[in-house]
Amino acid sequence: MPRSARKEFITLGANIPVARLRRKLRAEIIAHRAGTTRQTVAKFEQGDPPVKIPTYVLRHAIRIVRYLDPRAYLSAASAFQLAPMRNGRLFISGPRNQRTRIRTLEINQNAAPDQPAVASVTNADGLGEFRTNVSSIRQCFLEIFRPSSEHAASINEAMCADIAQRLVAK
Repeated sequence: MPRSARKEFITLGANIPVARLRRKLRAEIIAHRAGTTRQTVAKFEQGDPPVKIPTYVLRHAIRIVRYLDPRAYLSAASAFQLAPMRNGRLFISGPRNQRTRIRTLEINQNAAPDQPAVASVTNADGLGEFRTNVSSIRQCFLEIFRPSSEHAASINEAMCADIAQRLVAK
Protein backbone atom coordinates (compact mmCIF):
# COMPACT_ATOMS: atom_id res chain seq x y z
CA MET A 1 0.00 0.00 0.00
CA PRO A 2 1.42 3.44 -0.87
CA ARG A 3 2.64 5.51 2.08
CA SER A 4 0.01 8.24 1.58
CA ALA A 5 -2.83 5.71 1.45
CA ARG A 6 -1.45 3.95 4.53
CA LYS A 7 -1.38 7.27 6.39
CA GLU A 8 -5.01 7.98 5.44
CA PHE A 9 -6.05 4.49 6.48
CA ILE A 10 -4.41 4.97 9.90
CA THR A 11 -6.26 8.29 10.30
CA LEU A 12 -9.55 6.66 9.29
CA GLY A 13 -8.89 3.81 11.71
CA ALA A 14 -8.25 6.27 14.54
CA ASN A 15 -11.55 8.05 13.83
CA ILE A 16 -13.68 4.90 13.93
CA PRO A 17 -13.43 4.23 17.70
CA VAL A 18 -13.96 7.93 18.46
CA ALA A 19 -17.19 7.97 16.45
CA ARG A 20 -18.21 4.57 17.81
CA LEU A 21 -17.71 5.63 21.44
CA ARG A 22 -19.45 8.97 20.85
CA ARG A 23 -22.50 7.01 19.69
CA LYS A 24 -22.07 4.52 22.57
CA LEU A 25 -21.80 1.55 20.21
CA ARG A 26 -19.79 -1.58 20.92
CA ALA A 27 -17.45 -3.01 18.26
CA GLU A 28 -19.70 -6.08 18.02
CA ILE A 29 -22.65 -3.92 16.94
CA ILE A 30 -20.54 -2.13 14.29
CA ALA A 31 -19.29 -5.51 13.07
CA HIS A 32 -22.84 -6.88 12.85
CA ARG A 33 -24.05 -3.83 10.89
CA ALA A 34 -21.08 -4.04 8.52
CA GLY A 35 -21.52 -7.78 8.02
CA THR A 36 -18.09 -8.63 9.42
CA THR A 37 -16.43 -9.75 12.67
CA ARG A 38 -15.32 -7.82 15.74
CA GLN A 39 -11.72 -8.75 14.90
CA THR A 40 -12.04 -7.10 11.48
CA VAL A 41 -13.38 -3.92 13.08
CA ALA A 42 -10.44 -4.00 15.51
CA LYS A 43 -8.01 -4.27 12.58
CA PHE A 44 -9.64 -1.26 10.91
CA GLU A 45 -9.39 0.71 14.16
CA GLN A 46 -5.67 -0.10 14.39
CA GLY A 47 -5.15 1.13 10.82
CA ASP A 48 -4.49 -2.33 9.43
CA PRO A 49 -6.64 -3.05 6.37
CA PRO A 50 -8.01 -6.60 6.77
CA VAL A 51 -8.66 -6.91 3.02
CA LYS A 52 -7.05 -5.40 -0.01
CA ILE A 53 -9.09 -2.36 -1.06
CA PRO A 54 -9.20 -3.33 -4.80
CA THR A 55 -10.54 -6.78 -3.87
CA TYR A 56 -13.20 -5.22 -1.66
CA VAL A 57 -14.24 -2.78 -4.42
CA LEU A 58 -14.66 -5.59 -6.97
CA ARG A 59 -16.55 -7.78 -4.49
CA HIS A 60 -19.09 -5.01 -3.80
CA ALA A 61 -19.12 -3.36 -7.25
CA ILE A 62 -22.87 -3.62 -7.85
CA ARG A 63 -23.67 -2.19 -4.41
CA ILE A 64 -21.24 0.68 -5.10
CA VAL A 65 -22.88 1.40 -8.47
CA ARG A 66 -26.36 1.37 -6.89
CA TYR A 67 -25.11 3.90 -4.34
CA LEU A 68 -23.56 6.15 -7.03
CA ASP A 69 -26.61 6.08 -9.33
CA PRO A 70 -29.75 4.25 -8.15
CA ARG A 71 -31.41 4.71 -11.57
CA ALA A 72 -28.67 2.81 -13.43
CA TYR A 73 -29.12 -0.89 -14.22
CA LEU A 74 -26.74 -3.69 -15.17
CA SER A 75 -26.45 -4.29 -18.89
CA ALA A 76 -24.59 -6.45 -21.39
CA ALA A 77 -22.39 -9.17 -19.88
CA SER A 78 -22.73 -7.72 -16.36
CA ALA A 79 -26.48 -8.41 -16.50
CA PHE A 80 -25.70 -12.11 -17.02
CA GLN A 81 -22.91 -12.43 -14.48
CA LEU A 82 -24.33 -10.07 -11.84
CA ALA A 83 -20.73 -9.06 -11.32
CA PRO A 84 -17.89 -7.25 -13.07
CA MET A 85 -15.99 -9.02 -15.84
CA ARG A 86 -12.70 -10.73 -14.96
CA ASN A 87 -10.83 -7.65 -16.18
CA GLY A 88 -12.69 -5.47 -13.65
CA ARG A 89 -15.16 -3.88 -16.09
CA LEU A 90 -18.79 -3.44 -15.08
CA PHE A 91 -21.35 -2.54 -17.76
CA ILE A 92 -24.36 -0.44 -16.80
CA SER A 93 -26.93 1.72 -18.53
CA GLY A 94 -28.10 4.99 -17.06
CA PRO A 95 -28.94 8.59 -17.88
CA ARG A 96 -25.69 9.38 -19.76
CA ASN A 97 -22.56 7.98 -21.37
CA GLN A 98 -19.63 8.00 -19.01
CA ARG A 99 -16.69 5.98 -17.79
CA THR A 100 -15.66 5.90 -14.13
CA ARG A 101 -12.72 4.17 -12.48
CA ILE A 102 -12.60 3.21 -8.80
CA ARG A 103 -9.34 1.42 -8.12
CA THR A 104 -9.51 -1.81 -10.19
CA LEU A 105 -13.19 -1.35 -11.08
CA GLU A 106 -13.99 0.33 -14.40
CA ILE A 107 -17.65 1.30 -14.78
CA ASN A 108 -18.73 1.67 -18.41
CA GLN A 109 -22.09 3.40 -18.62
CA ASN A 110 -24.01 3.95 -21.82
CA ALA A 111 -27.12 6.07 -22.22
CA ALA A 112 -30.23 4.02 -21.55
CA PRO A 113 -33.22 4.13 -23.88
CA ASP A 114 -36.14 6.31 -22.78
CA GLN A 115 -38.16 3.26 -21.75
CA PRO A 116 -35.73 0.41 -21.08
CA ALA A 117 -36.92 -3.15 -20.57
CA VAL A 118 -35.49 -4.21 -17.23
CA ALA A 119 -35.96 -7.07 -14.80
CA SER A 120 -35.42 -7.01 -11.05
CA VAL A 121 -33.07 -9.59 -9.50
CA THR A 122 -31.84 -10.36 -6.00
CA ASN A 123 -28.08 -10.21 -5.55
CA ALA A 124 -25.87 -11.08 -2.58
CA ASP A 125 -22.36 -9.74 -2.07
CA GLY A 126 -21.35 -10.79 1.43
CA LEU A 127 -23.00 -7.76 3.06
CA GLY A 128 -26.46 -9.20 2.52
CA GLU A 129 -29.03 -9.51 -0.22
CA PHE A 130 -30.35 -6.56 -2.19
CA ARG A 131 -32.46 -6.02 -5.30
CA THR A 132 -31.07 -4.48 -8.45
CA ASN A 133 -32.30 -3.98 -11.99
CA VAL A 134 -30.76 -5.67 -15.03
CA SER A 135 -31.42 -5.53 -18.76
CA SER A 136 -34.21 -7.88 -19.75
CA ILE A 137 -33.46 -10.64 -22.27
CA ARG A 138 -35.04 -8.57 -25.04
CA GLN A 139 -32.94 -5.55 -24.07
CA CYS A 140 -29.76 -7.70 -24.04
CA PHE A 141 -30.68 -8.96 -27.51
CA LEU A 142 -30.90 -5.37 -28.76
CA GLU A 143 -27.60 -4.46 -27.06
CA ILE A 144 -25.79 -7.16 -29.07
CA PHE A 145 -26.44 -5.25 -32.27
CA ARG A 146 -25.22 -1.83 -31.19
CA PRO A 147 -22.46 -0.92 -33.64
CA SER A 148 -18.96 -0.47 -32.17
CA SER A 149 -20.24 -0.77 -28.60
CA GLU A 150 -18.09 -2.02 -25.74
CA HIS A 151 -21.28 -3.31 -24.19
CA ALA A 152 -21.99 -5.45 -27.26
CA ALA A 153 -18.39 -6.65 -27.39
CA SER A 154 -18.62 -7.88 -23.78
CA ILE A 155 -21.26 -10.46 -24.68
CA ASN A 156 -19.55 -13.70 -25.72
CA GLU A 157 -20.91 -16.52 -27.89
CA ALA A 158 -22.18 -18.56 -24.95
CA MET A 159 -24.19 -15.56 -23.72
CA CYS A 160 -25.57 -15.01 -27.25
CA ALA A 161 -26.68 -18.65 -27.39
CA ASP A 162 -28.33 -18.30 -23.97
CA ILE A 163 -30.17 -15.15 -25.10
CA ALA A 164 -31.39 -16.93 -28.24
CA GLN A 165 -32.65 -19.95 -26.23
CA ARG A 166 -34.48 -17.74 -23.75
CA LEU A 167 -36.11 -15.68 -26.48
CA VAL A 168 -37.27 -18.80 -28.33
CA ALA A 169 -38.67 -20.19 -25.08
CA LYS A 170 -40.75 -17.03 -24.60
